Amino acid sequence: MRKGTKKIRKVFTGTQEYWVYDLDEDEFGKRKRLYAKTEGELKQKIEQAEKEKREKIARYKPKTSLLSDYVRYYFKNAVGNIPSREIKRLLKMFEKIVFGSEIDKDMNTITTKEMQDFYAALIEKYPYESVQEIDKILRKTYTLANQDGVSNFNYDEVTLPETELKGTSTSYILSPDEYENLFSFCLADNCTRYGRNELIIIFLMFTGLKVSVIKSLTAKDFDLEKGYVIVKGKPFKLSEQCVNWLRWQAANHIIPLQWDIETEEYGFAGNEAGKKKEMESTQPELSYNPDAPVFVNSNGVFPTLQSLQSTISAITRRCGLPKGVTSKTLYKSYIISELSKGVSVEELCERFGYKNRRYITDIQDEYEVQKILF
Repeated sequence: MRKGTKKIRKVFTGTQEYWVYDLDEDEFGKRKRLYAKTEGELKQKIEQAEKEKREKIARYKPKTSLLSDYVRYYFKNAVGNIPSREIKRLLKMFEKIVFGSEIDKDMNTITTKEMQDFYAALIEKYPYESVQEIDKILRKTYTLANQDGVSNFNYDEVTLPETELKGTSTSYILSPDEYENLFSFCLADNCTRYGRNELIIIFLMFTGLKVSVIKSLTAKDFDLEKGYVIVKGKPFKLSEQCVNWLRWQAANHIIPLQWDIETEEYGFAGNEAGKKKEMESTQPELSYNPDAPVFVNSNGVFPTLQSLQSTISAITRRCGLPKGVTSKTLYKSYIISELSKGVSVEELCERFGYKNRRYITDIQDEYEVQKILF
């Protein structure tokens, strides 16, 4: 039905005649159609539907025009239309980013410029997808407020900045040269600035193993004599440089792996400064427990993904790399780097236990599209 045609009308289905009326679209863009066999019955249904709408508004409608109150009002209306788990996630995001911000005030006092400036600031701090989600909810919130007569703000005049779409990808795969530059920076820094988070990032870049796999690795999974780590029940070969790096970390009691510092040269390839230091470690000794996780902080806890992402963002910013690098795209960057060195798709599938070569070729395709578009 064309927008604006609001009237009771008759329709014929081919077998029977009905009276029909379309209710207003709700804040989710849904329009409910009422049917009845008589005009009188249809009018009763319309009256009942309007009554239910008024009761719902009276039950949930905020007493103020504060933006955060109306966003919560929107989510109350969303129950049943959006899964509860999704509402919980979105609410947490709004509590962190929107509620208490400069635009969290009387909805009638917010200007188009203030909203534009708010989005411009968000894009500098958060992924573009998150900003889009916030924009989508705020538009629906204003639709609801306008229907209730609380606001007459024209949200159509608000547009998201285009710089993010034109400038960088929201999920950036590093080129082989960018990957090497970032890796060299991390090795040279040797966790002095970013501690345990950088340790995990370096191991990820050495191996291409995903964070979920690294998190589950225990001391007994490593065999530094033979140069492998057990991943999902199978030996995963480590490079000589990675083994030397792990030996250095273990000998200095940074990670709980058994290695005798007196039997090996102090330092590792890529860290010449480390070889010039004293033989005796300044770190407290770690008690060896074969079942203990290796990559945990001093409290025995693996860093959160948010914490790791903050470190990745900080390091890539220092290296002058584009925004959008994540632990997931570091894994993809590793794949692209290995392919550039002549490693075959089949060899990578064998290394990571992939039965279908599309796991690798899809990453290739994604990287090629990124090069063309960005």
